Amino acid sequence: MPNDTIPIILDCDPGTDDAVALLLALASPELDVLAVTAAGGNVGLERTLANALALTALAGSPVPVFAGADRP
Repeated sequence: MPNDTIPIILDCDPGTDDAVALLLALASPELDVLAVTAAGGNVGLERTLANALALTALAGSPVPVFAGADRP
């Protein structure tokens, strides 16, 4: 049976709304999350990167997380 998942790279600034989106994407059987990039948003990159790393760990996901732009 062919793999019907959609490969994505999720770029986000995980505060509340993007945190929920990230967790939903990681749990979705329809998506193949290849990587996560965290950008600075309402708070700086240091905080959003820490949030993205914490969320992928919470989800038990081995998806790599990378620092992106330091501002929107």
